[in-house]
Amino acid sequence: MSPEWRSLRDRRMDLRKALLPRRFSKLGSYTDKQRYDAAAFRFLFNAELESYFESLAKIVAKHAEDRWKGHKEPTVAMITLCARNSSSVREPSDISSILSTRYLDRKFNEELLKIRQLINNNNGAKSHNILKMFVPLGIDETSLDPSLTGECDALGVRRGAIAHKSSHGVIALIDPRDEFDKSASIVVMLKEFEKLLDF
Repeated sequence: MSPEWRSLRDRRMDLRKALLPRRFSKLGSYTDKQRYDAAAFRFLFNAELESYFESLAKIVAKHAEDRWKGHKEPTVAMITLCARNSSSVREPSDISSILSTRYLDRKFNEELLKIRQLINNNNGAKSHNILKMFVPLGIDETSLDPSLTGECDALGVRRGAIAHKSSHGVIALIDPRDEFDKSASIVVMLKEFEKLLDF
């Protein structure tokens, strides 16, 4: 597993210690403060997950860049980036239009710049955010675990419920153990997600 995965796992446990009850209630009986703290856990874990995906995408892009610049070895990410039609770089049409750097290098550099801008401007950890960052980097989207993307989407919706609605009604429904268990499920599924990446 990547250092980013281990960091996410560790941050989740740090958040658990700081915000969730030491012992979960078998009957689901929690104080308002415990429910508010569980809401904070939800919010902060979502932020950690978003950071995880962004960091991982940057690593995949950097790996592709290093392999090409250092060894002229194309990676899946490089090939996928260069196959995109978003570039303004054009191949030479005649001898007079040949530049000092070759077309493939110019195309790859422009696509790297664009994917890095996209990653830096990312705002979320839902399935569409994952696809937007990782499909251009060569992930096989048909192999994504629907359980993972479903859990990420559900977390985003639950986070939005806190951020965009009156907190009192939402907080009353939050179960600290449920928040912890759902975050654990995501962290475990990310092990398989990382196997789809070229880094």
